[in-house]
Amino acid sequence: MKLRLDLAKALRPEDVLELAAANSHRYSAKPVFSKTGIGQLSPTSTADSAKESALSTALIWKVS
Repeated sequence: MKLRLDLAKALRPEDVLELAAANSHRYSAKPVFSKTGIGQLSPTSTADSAKESALSTALIWKVS
């Protein structure tokens, strides 16, 4: 997704939270490196990519 600064200025915290919640199912808290305890983000599927594109388009129309 390209970052458009004119649209980024119009974003509300609720919009950002909604997008973050839409991707939260991909996060795995299982540590990849045992010493750091950092989780990982699984790769997107084709369906996830299509959904993200649709959400991005909807958000652009909403804030512009």
